[in-house]
Amino acid sequence: MASYSRQGTGLTGRPKGSPPPKRMTIPFAQKAKLSPPENPALKQAVYPVYLLKWEKLKAFLEKRFPGYTFQERRVNNDQYLFEIPEDLTQEDKDAIAKERDKDPKMQARRAQSPE
Repeated sequence: MASYSRQGTGLTGRPKGSPPPKRMTIPFAQKAKLSPPENPALKQAVYPVYLLKWEKLKAFLEKRFPGYTFQERRVNNDQYLFEIPEDLTQEDKDAIAKERDKDPKMQARRAQSPE
């Protein structure tokens, strides 16, 4: 009579019928206490090119995120595209806006203003 019981393949290197070895896992709470990764995932960010030279934006980003390097890239809609470790805050965006060059046309208009 044929035996229809399950047979081990012998490829696991353990005796037939023995349970698999326990995995060495770290509990989530313990893993959370470990140091953060050295290179956190970078996020893509964009900022308008309008009256802002890349050198000024790059200097701001290097000051804000020391240890990171930034390369100039532009996308179709006249926006700088760069990668940063965390999102820019509204204060960051306001500080970048202050770095913009003054528009010579606007200054000429103000000089001609009757005020």
